[in-house]
Amino acid sequence: MKKLLCLAVSLLAVGTLGGCKGKNKEEASGFKPSLDVNTRCAIKVVGDYSNFEALEAEFDRFNEIYPNVTLSYRKYSNYVTNLTTALQSEDGPNIFFSYASWMAGNEAYANIIPHMEDLSEKIDFDILRPGLINHAADGKTYMAPVFSRTYGTLVNNDLFQKEGINLPNNWNELLSVGAAFKEKGYTNPMMGFSKSNSGCWMNTVAYPAFVAALADNAEMLEKANNLDASAGEYMRDALTKVKKLVDDQIIVTSECDNITDN
Repeated sequence: MKKLLCLAVSLLAVGTLGGCKGKNKEEASGFKPSLDVNTRCAIKVVGDYSNFEALEAEFDRFNEIYPNVTLSYRKYSNYVTNLTTALQSEDGPNIFFSYASWMAGNEAYANIIPHMEDLSEKIDFDILRPGLINHAADGKTYMAPVFSRTYGTLVNNDLFQKEGINLPNNWNELLSVGAAFKEKGYTNPMMGFSKSNSGCWMNTVAYPAFVAALADNAEMLEKANNLDASAGEYMRDALTKVKKLVDDQIIVTSECDNITDN
């Protein structure tokens, strides 16, 4: 199964990265199939990703190049438990989703790692930004990045124009803008998905503030890069910023908890 796993991941990746519209799509993208395009097989993919339309679109692009390969996807609810059981069976998946942020280097998932293969000889990772590639301690590359996440803030420009309020450009202006909207009767100037451990406000406020502080403090940056525990103290101001937004009710967490779709 390991050979097929490695091969299948490679095929899916090149299908995602190399597929394009047009009669000469291979020539246009520089991609050349590494297998006979008439190859026949069935590839089973499992994960906990819910955007089935996006996956279907990728499967369609893959089948433009390998039309005789049947791809199927199954979502596991209790992902790690079900995946562990499936990998130990004879009918396990050929491709499964892995997450560098919480699987790599974590002993809790040590029984999953042996089912992975070194992909560096199958996939040309040079076309990707190096920061997206996770290399294991042994120098091998067991995970191919399929999805990356970008965090940001959406702004309702219509409301700013309607109320005659200028967009904020710094922290103090953000507080002033939040207060201005509160005065005009807007009870939730800033909202975001906050149920459970979503990390919304950490990702959109605290971490960016922390990184900005690192960029302006060479000593802090050096400590952080050297994993000096004392560098954690520099996170205090970023966390305080989130608390300030909540204390001033610019963020009303009880209302944010009512958001059901992240």
